[in-house]
Amino acid sequence: SVTLNQMLSASEVAVQRLISAIDALPEIEALTLKDAGTVASLQRQFDRLSDEGKALVTNAQKLRQASDRIAELEQQAEEENKRLQRFEDAMRNLPTLLDLAKNDQPKVEEARAAYNDLTDSQKETASSVETLIIYEQRMALLMAASDEDIAAAKQVSDKIAALPAIENLVYSDGASVAQAREAYHALSEGAAALVLDLDKLVAAEKKMESLEPDITYGDINGDHKADAADALMILQRSVLLSAPEWGTGWYSEDGLRICDLDGDCKITASDALLVLQYSVSLIHSFPE
Repeated sequence: SVTLNQMLSASEVAVQRLISAIDALPEIEALTLKDAGTVASLQRQFDRLSDEGKALVTNAQKLRQASDRIAELEQQAEEENKRLQRFEDAMRNLPTLLDLAKNDQPKVEEARAAYNDLTDSQKETASSVETLIIYEQRMALLMAASDEDIAAAKQVSDKIAALPAIENLVYSDGASVAQAREAYHALSEGAAALVLDLDKLVAAEKKMESLEPDITYGDINGDHKADAADALMILQRSVLLSAPEWGTGWYSEDGLRICDLDGDCKITASDALLVLQYSVSLIHSFPE
């Protein structure tokens, strides 16, 4: 059985180990949240001691101060996290740049106020501040512009935004690209300054220069097949009953190239007949 002396000896050893561990802690002002686990463990060991054992811990005051300091640091961290969360929430509450309007100015100001409330270290790591600056610059332009210029610029920005991604552009997108550029040129100087993503339009125009037309001969209506519907449109065109558009997204000057199937540089009933024959597999290609 364990004797009283052995029990006392074990208790003394535990106290001495605790004293040594407390001594090994950093100075109070040097403590960080990385030390929280160690301080909490030592505090639990201290709390488990008897009153007599606690009285033997000569540096118990340092442990109390360390526990208080960790609690203070945890509270500071919680407050800093709330500040960061406020900034992130304010940024998420902003509309897209394309939809930003004058009445969104309070939201932009709230985001700036939330950013200004961050600590210096948080500001250094807050990547969204660059986005905030862009929003502030955009808002300054909007506040100085007339409602007419804003509306006109929005229409052009919408046209540019609706263009496919540059890597997905195809030849048939050329009309949309041209329409966006034409609309941009029609803007006043003030409205032109408000247009978003002009770089995308420039890149799209450059990409279009390198694309070859992907033509389905005889396909007027743009459904990528030559059939009776196209033959009817060609026939109407040949007798000037109507002047249909040459398919969705096609340049108008491609009409002759698409529908002059017999190569006589005219659009006639002969071309319509060729499309009909092709659609029912009487012929399998058009004359060269």
